Amino acid sequence: MRIFGLICAFCFILSACATKLDLPHEWHSWKATHGKSYESDHEELGRHIVWLSNKKYIDEHNKYSETFGYTLKMNKFGDLTNAEFSELMTCVQDYKRHNATDKLLSMKKGIKISEYKASGVSSLPDTVDWRTGGAVTWVKDQLRCGCSYAFAAAAALEGAAALARGSLVSLSAQNIVDCSIPFGNHGCSCGDVNNAFMYVIDNGGLDTENVYPYVSKQDGCKFKSNGIGATATGIIRIASGDETSLASALATAGPVAVYIDASHSSFQFYHYGVLNVPNCSRTNLSHAMILIGYGKYGGREYWLLKNSWGPNWGTAGYIMMSKGKSNQCGIATYASFPTL
Repeated sequence: MRIFGLICAFCFILSACATKLDLPHEWHSWKATHGKSYESDHEELGRHIVWLSNKKYIDEHNKYSETFGYTLKMNKFGDLTNAEFSELMTCVQDYKRHNATDKLLSMKKGIKISEYKASGVSSLPDTVDWRTGGAVTWVKDQLRCGCSYAFAAAAALEGAAALARGSLVSLSAQNIVDCSIPFGNHGCSCGDVNNAFMYVIDNGGLDTENVYPYVSKQDGCKFKSNGIGATATGIIRIASGDETSLASALATAGPVAVYIDASHSSFQFYHYGVLNVPNCSRTNLSHAMILIGYGKYGGREYWLLKNSWGPNWGTAGYIMMSKGKSNQCGIATYASFPTL
């Protein structure tokens, strides 16, 4: 949090000549809405400055939202600099190293990992939304625990199981956070979706959320064999960078866990529309989500994803991201789903 330390140093000087900052009513309303409080006036002043900077960025962007194709909105991340947001809510993944370690671990455990590559897309539907197919649970919130991998893995298994048996059951991300450490994950300090799948396969299943609820911290493995909500037998990875194969897998097999570059301020404050970030990285992947659909909005092709930051982020917890723009933000770089 070195950046915030510099801000606070500036605030100490500023506070000597000013007792309040702009938009005090909006600031206090935002604090009340998101349950924010600070240990000192000094800290609050620093956070207020960050909030004002973010609000200016949001307001300026929204003046030209029709050109950009999406809008931004102040949310619970409003008092964080983008660097702080990235440090707190994202984890950069070395997907090439994960590919190698996945292969070694799967061989050791006797787990099959296959590659999915589409042979054609002529018969694919124009739009897909697995919410209407009964394969998507409600939007959840990982809070301040760096475990998007656990929510994405659980969501992919929820979708696969629902499509196979005709009933949707919410599965436990906490089970993955606590128990997949031996498979290379790190609890609330980042992890890998495929490692989570391998844990579920080797463990013989994953508990339901009712049996093993989320507590937003690593809390020691408490798996209950009588609480299993779904099992898996293998993993299918999408051919890296291939959006055509990603669309085919999504349309024919169900929801797919994906990684993206989520480090940008536009992602931090995304609200509505098709997010288009041309300078997104295709290799510095930092956040996992569940891909549940695709389509076209306002003439722009999009991927539809469910995030794990609660329903007050984005569009009720969902985001539309650019589709067909050369794997923008790396959405097809490291994508996978389990087989039952």
